[in-house]
Amino acid sequence: MTMNAVRLRHAVAIDRAGSFSAAATALLVTQSTVTRSVAGLEREIGHPLFERGARGATATPEGREFLERAGRIVADLDMLAADARSGATARPRCCASASARPRSRAWWTMRCGG
Repeated sequence: MTMNAVRLRHAVAIDRAGSFSAAATALLVTQSTVTRSVAGLEREIGHPLFERGARGATATPEGREFLERAGRIVADLDMLAADARSGATARPRCCASASARPRSRAWWTMRCGG
């Protein structure tokens, strides 16, 4: 099994919700789906992300570092999807082709964002 956005999203949801069941509810999936997803992720990275208990799940020290980065990745994916839906990721017309670029890097940076 490979790490993917769905597995990262499941792990981040558990961290934010504090339990597997609350994360499953928030994600509109079953608890067993979230449990299997995170178990596969833990097998892949070689250590547990969460300490599981009767009162929920808390990140292990190794899990905390992983989950912080996973949270940033999930947020970036969400922003990318939102930008794509709104057309924000499309290049301005001036940037459509490298041959259309003027020679001035300052102009290019100012007009087309780099």
